Amino acid sequence: FQAASIAPVISPVTSSGERFRMALSATLVPRRCRQHPAPRAGHAGCPVFTNDDGAKGVQAMTDILAANPNLTAFGIMGGWPLFGAPQPYRDLMKPLAAKIADHSFVIGAADTIGAEVAIAKEGLVTALVGQRPFEMGYKAPTAMIALVEGKKVEDPIFTGLDECTKKTADTCIQK
Repeated sequence: FQAASIAPVISPVTSSGERFRMALSATLVPRRCRQHPAPRAGHAGCPVFTNDDGAKGVQAMTDILAANPNLTAFGIMGGWPLFGAPQPYRDLMKPLAAKIADHSFVIGAADTIGAEVAIAKEGLVTALVGQRPFEMGYKAPTAMIALVEGKKVEDPIFTGLDECTKKTADTCIQK
């Protein structure tokens, strides 16, 4: 879900949307990564599981970037490096800020919480795609009541996504 949501947001701003889709699709192929779990050339996008630990996520990104200096895209399926360890993330990305700005290096991340939107405003992530938890909380009881009353509800119930970039950081979060 998250990868499919991030790709359309990133692709239009890259010089090669295919480049980013390839990076994302690599994160969706765990079998190949079980065969070759260590990040290496050609397999840079293999999933790295951080167990919801921001510092571990930044370390994984550091290791992948060191092993793949020509990497042009990063898909983060969960914003842990950004909201779990925002300053180490900033420290890692600041040397890449010019490349992020000219879209020769793109980073898409899931979620729009904590420091993530501020980091987008700083230009240290290309785009964020976040769920809308308040809308989920509003729609869930309404749907449950309707079901209890024997009424039909939409399936699935779409609550929308917030898409944040440097240009939209001030207005991207829907209330």
